[in-house]
Amino acid sequence: MTHTIHGITYDTAVEALTAAWKADRPEGVWRCCRCNKMFALARPDGTFSIQCPHCGDTFSEKNCAGALGYWKQRLAEEANALAKERAKMYADAAKKKTRPAPPHLDDVIGNGEAVMQIRTALDAFRGRKGAADAPDWLAFPHLLLSGPGGTGKTMLSEIVARELKAKIHLQMGQVLSTPAKVAEVLLSLNPGDVLFIDEIHGLKTPCQEAMYRAMEDGVLVPQIRAGHGEGKPIALPPFTVIGATTDEWGLLPSLCQRFKYRVRLQRMTAAEIAEAIGRRAKRAGLDVDADAIGLIAERSLGTPRLAVGLLDGCMDTAIAQGGQSITRDIVRLTCQIWGIDSLGLDRVARTYLGFLRDMGGGPIRLNVLAAKLDGLAKTTVERKIEPDLVWLGLIEKQANGRSLTRLGREHLDKEKP
Repeated sequence: MTHTIHGITYDTAVEALTAAWKADRPEGVWRCCRCNKMFALARPDGTFSIQCPHCGDTFSEKNCAGALGYWKQRLAEEANALAKERAKMYADAAKKKTRPAPPHLDDVIGNGEAVMQIRTALDAFRGRKGAADAPDWLAFPHLLLSGPGGTGKTMLSEIVARELKAKIHLQMGQVLSTPAKVAEVLLSLNPGDVLFIDEIHGLKTPCQEAMYRAMEDGVLVPQIRAGHGEGKPIALPPFTVIGATTDEWGLLPSLCQRFKYRVRLQRMTAAEIAEAIGRRAKRAGLDVDADAIGLIAERSLGTPRLAVGLLDGCMDTAIAQGGQSITRDIVRLTCQIWGIDSLGLDRVARTYLGFLRDMGGGPIRLNVLAAKLDGLAKTTVERKIEPDLVWLGLIEKQANGRSLTRLGREHLDKEKP
């Protein structure tokens, strides 16, 4: 962006002042940097002097350098003001997109059994902590949250930390790739802190071993060097580990057993999703029809995260269409744009079903299916695509492969263009 003052650019001002400074002919002309009008150069008394006859602005050879400095300062001030204005605008936009603070347990919709288990654990902890003989620092017992992706494991962990009035440290299992990194995180904890590890099954075996020893004994035993034993144990402050996983069987049994509470989350019903989306839309001040909320809920695969993503996508579509209201037609158009069908399946999932149908309905081995899906890894197909299809009853997983169910055939027939 080119900055201007009094209608001219800084480069133009510098060029004009420099030309005036170096001019040696009285018939020369230049443009006034103040009023932007042209006038003739003049040397009334034989010295270098310029005065605009239109506005009276005067620059002399003596103060020409100062005039350039003045322009630089003015333009720098305007640039700084513009930068601050833009920074505020971006900060306001980011603030609007920030995920709202997690609600209390009473505000959680769905997963009533899991919520009751967590509430009971919290109440029991408060009772122990309030006892006369309770130690100064008593950490909440370790908690493992398992279930399909997007069902609220992170939100519940934040709720637990809030209820405990504890600081929460967020980590990904894949990031803690070595025992040294596990040790670094554990040593950064203060008494009563909560360490949340998302996708905890991504921890490698040595890291899981280091973690469960710290969880059980409250000490960190550093590895000196391969084949040279262990270092002196380091006492850790009381802390709580909350693990989140979509594959609890991927954890070592010895680590899994260190979690006193193991809570499993389930997918939500369409009615529960609709209620949650309605509350979120109200908090955000969005204009969403009840029919549109119901349609979003039906196409969210029982997963709050997908429902929120679809709601955001519908808002983008409404704005792109020149409106602010989310209607049933806007939801349908959004799903059409992003390739989401009536059950909430994307194009990859439909390709999976279509291949099964074209091969006679199965059973087809997983590696063959994965190869047909642009060479996706078998674990990706098994963990990311098949759970939704099994939950919807569209496929059956058998020892000799995958088969298409009657519901799967009916859905493909319904979704034909």
